[in-house]
Amino acid sequence: METKINPWEQPAEFAMYVHGRSVAKGFWDYEHENYIHHNIVMIDTELMEAVQADRNNRVMAETAKPLMRDGESVNDVLDGIASAPDDRFPQYYEEVVEGTLEAEMVDALLRIFDVLGGFLELHPSRGPQKLHEVSPMMYKGVVFTEAVYLIMIPIHECYNPTFDERMIRAIANIKAFAECNGIDLFRHIELKMRYNETRPRLHGKKY
Repeated sequence: METKINPWEQPAEFAMYVHGRSVAKGFWDYEHENYIHHNIVMIDTELMEAVQADRNNRVMAETAKPLMRDGESVNDVLDGIASAPDDRFPQYYEEVVEGTLEAEMVDALLRIFDVLGGFLELHPSRGPQKLHEVSPMMYKGVVFTEAVYLIMIPIHECYNPTFDERMIRAIANIKAFAECNGIDLFRHIELKMRYNETRPRLHGKKY
């Protein structure tokens, strides 16, 4: 991913950037009666995949372990994957990162930014200026299923008519969860978007 847009400081601009890449991959070549409902289900799907990754203990602390030298961290392994040449990068990403809790959380995050971008395309005057402040301590000592539940609350606040506000709160929640758990979320966003560029239309799926 090559962008200087900061998703936390410029959420509306980043949402439009992510949405544009999603459109180019064909994810918006459909005519759902309600695109918001469709995308909320897809966000939920990504979050449930993160839960399954957690249940299977497919987390970066485990998948990166065989590649760590003495004193190295998960971020050192991510640096190595990021520096891989384009022809080797997809393989390294799939072996170590894809399908981990961290990668699935980023998938959910990108889905949220994508549908937010679709919404702002139709309602350009509604662009959020910044994220809400959510304390990472909110997630301290919280089991993962409970964390996912907390993240999902604003997404499903049907009584709240302000859709962009709901998505921004969900983004802030994921950011706080990542900070609490030492996940370099922006690094994972960069890697995931680079990987997605190597994938076929619709990432080889029906939708």
